[in-house]
Amino acid sequence: MKWTGTGSRVTVRPARPVSLAGAESLALRVIVPPNSTGTALDVAVTDGSGRRAQLGRVRVDGLPGSPRTAAHWSREVRVPLSAVTRAGLDLGGSPRSN
Repeated sequence: MKWTGTGSRVTVRPARPVSLAGAESLALRVIVPPNSTGTALDVAVTDGSGRRAQLGRVRVDGLPGSPRTAAHWSREVRVPLSAVTRAGLDLGGSPRSN
C-alpha cells in the first residue's frame, strides 16, 4: 500500500474482522523513505458496527541511507488502545447483529 500525497488517507481493511480483545496496544509496521524525518500518521480504528475511535498520531523517521546503501526498512510503532475502550468500541472483531 502507498498513499498519494501529504494529507491523503490510507485505509487498511483486512479480509475478515480482526479481534483486538485483550490487547493494550496496536502495533503497526511502517516504511518511510530513507533519511526522511517527521512523517506523521494519524491512526484510528473502526469496530464491526462502524463506530470509530482516533488512537493518536505517530511520527516515524526513515533510517539512514546513501545512494549506495539506501534501503526501505520497516519500523514498528505502537498506539495504545485506551481511546477504543473509552469510546465503547467492540474489540471482539465481529460485526454486531441487530
